[in-house]
Amino acid sequence: MTDGYDPPPRPFTAPDLPIWVGARGEGFNRFASKAADGVFVGGIPLPILETVVGWARSERSIDVGIYVGAVFDPDEVEAVRPRLVFSLLDAPDINRERLGVSLDDARAAAAAFSAGDDRPARRLIDDRVLDQLLLRGSTSDVGRRLRAIVDRLSPTSIGVALLTPDLERGLDHAAQALAIARNPASEEVPA
Repeated sequence: MTDGYDPPPRPFTAPDLPIWVGARGEGFNRFASKAADGVFVGGIPLPILETVVGWARSERSIDVGIYVGAVFDPDEVEAVRPRLVFSLLDAPDINRERLGVSLDDARAAAAAFSAGDDRPARRLIDDRVLDQLLLRGSTSDVGRRLRAIVDRLSPTSIGVALLTPDLERGLDHAAQALAIARNPASEEVPA
């Protein structure tokens, strides 16, 4: 106990406070469908978003926030590529299965990367795997792909997890892509 602080006699309650669950796997998403007001979905390979959102809405329709990784500059994509191996280490098995990546291969590539050799991670995160883990391209390309996710899955919110080392420029690009996702008729603003 901290000096001068006494906990209240009963816990704080907020009956109108929405409860959201951050979930990537089937169990937590199905739990969220039963017990929560919403679910945050991130770190999911793009091709299985529909499956994951289906789990989250399996018992009843709840709010869903989808957050996808994005990189807008090709040089930054190559800087990010080997680091993505770490996202596979604690991922649900279905993520690696859908990507065709074994946990042992991900562990070996991550260990090599940590020891200074990014080649195994680069081989493991080839273009096929990369395109399933993040959106990449111009703000228009990313914005259109975000819009397609919205049209297909009807999330309550959608966001971009910036994986770029240049955060300021990444924020500008993300804002433009999200504007395009919101209004597909809008034009790309040069960065």
